[in-house]
Amino acid sequence: CLYFDYISKLIHIPVLNIVTETLKLLSNQFKFPALLANENIVNRSIYQNELNTIGINVFHDDVLQNKVNELIISVKQTGITSHSKKIWKNIYNYCEEKNCDSIISDFAELSILMDNKVGKNVLPIYDTNDTLAISCIKNYLNVESHFYKKAL
Repeated sequence: CLYFDYISKLIHIPVLNIVTETLKLLSNQFKFPALLANENIVNRSIYQNELNTIGINVFHDDVLQNKVNELIISVKQTGITSHSKKIWKNIYNYCEEKNCDSIISDFAELSILMDNKVGKNVLPIYDTNDTLAISCIKNYLNVESHFYKKAL
């Protein structure tokens, strides 16, 4: 995300932006997602700025960031354990308490842990890496389809 414009100008093939692709898949019905990301991403307001331009307010506060940091450390040190699952449930419940209607997660290493059936409600979870993978496949199929139409 940080170097998207720079890289896009250097090469002559399509480059997908993980933030833009996530926004495309984020349903219009969700207007208050929680953002789970490392502090660098959060502090640069990468997702927040893009979401605000389309009228979506993002929930993120210091309490949430501390919980997310704790989860990252736990998973990196010991993998997926009962302790990390407990931290995830705590994060999920906190997002519910703050009336979030969905979750945007910017952590590839946590996607296996993210179950949306741990709280009272089912909050849709948008894993940015999953959305980028889906967009890559869609873009590839579109390019391939266009190529074959020209060849015929």
